[in-house]
Amino acid sequence: MKMILSMVLLTSLLNSCQNAEPATYYLPKNFDGTFAVVYSQKEDLDVNLINGRCQFYIPENGILLTKANFSDGWRDDFFLMKTENGYDTLKMYMPNKDTTGKKFDEAYYKNYTKDSNEIAVNSRQIVNPTFNRFDSSGNKIGSCSFQYELITIGKASYLSDSVGKVFVERLDKYLRDTLCK
Repeated sequence: MKMILSMVLLTSLLNSCQNAEPATYYLPKNFDGTFAVVYSQKEDLDVNLINGRCQFYIPENGILLTKANFSDGWRDDFFLMKTENGYDTLKMYMPNKDTTGKKFDEAYYKNYTKDSNEIAVNSRQIVNPTFNRFDSSGNKIGSCSFQYELITIGKASYLSDSVGKVFVERLDKYLRDTLCK
């Protein structure tokens, strides 16, 4: 009985571990800062898939609208930055973790951020804002919701937790004023 229960539990655990749809992000030359992928936008271009991998070309303003739905789970994404010769692959790195990814390691963090000019994928965050819509009299006439992923790219020596605050304010204003009609 214990064996059967263990097998059922193990099967459930394995089934719950999903892989996200893999994506390749193409960034403009010398891109530095935060960008957003706004998912499930009906008016945007169709999703470009190559070998089952979504191809996201990030515009200069850092806001990509896509018909693709957000896919949660284990990530297998590539980040490429435009160069004179094509695209270079960026190193994915989370500076608030040690080399094992398990705990904050202050010495490792200081060593990495001190003089490094490496370009890194620093953080990823999923945001689900809802904006209320009002008529000219101030009465609420509805709301609209979005799901977007914020990703921060930059040189480790000057990235901080506040690097995306101004970008998020600009993004939310754009979504509220332009797409939430």
